[in-house]
Amino acid sequence: MRNLLCGCLVGVLAFAALSVLVLFSGVWPSHATERPPSAETQLARIALDRSLARHAVRRSNPIQPTEENLLAGMKLFGDNCAGCHGTGTRRSHWGSANFYPPAPQFGFEPPAKPDWQLYSIVKHGVRYSGMAGWEGEMREDEIWKVVTFLTHLHSLPSLVASGSLLRDSSFDCASHSQS
Repeated sequence: MRNLLCGCLVGVLAFAALSVLVLFSGVWPSHATERPPSAETQLARIALDRSLARHAVRRSNPIQPTEENLLAGMKLFGDNCAGCHGTGTRRSHWGSANFYPPAPQFGFEPPAKPDWQLYSIVKHGVRYSGMAGWEGEMREDEIWKVVTFLTHLHSLPSLVASGSLLRDSSFDCASHSQS
């Protein structure tokens, strides 16, 4: 049993030493224009999901999904978020080609997180991703309106879905499957 524990300890220490060597030697790539390896993407998703589950405050969305609130959320998204996250018909070249990892393109891949986690992401941002925190840039109710809009992309009322507030077209996610 003692040999097994010693072997495990040596293995963990060797892995840690190798990791430090790789990171500090400059071998690890740093270009934001490269696609992340799938293992790195998976690890980052797991880390984000676990962090949100642990740190994001579970609270109910105070904004009702009325046409008025959804239109306001769509306008806020168009003015502040679409540059990186795209629209209902157009991916953001900036957000999908020059971010590491690429910014989610919500018109094509709507978020699958609950309101309270999206609120935390918008308010506080996400480290190492380019997603800035909007606390101090948007009021609380504006953050919630963006979140409400994002969580209702598949069920937008026709007035909202046909709106031209995103400049180039409607945000009709029902016609876009994941690409």
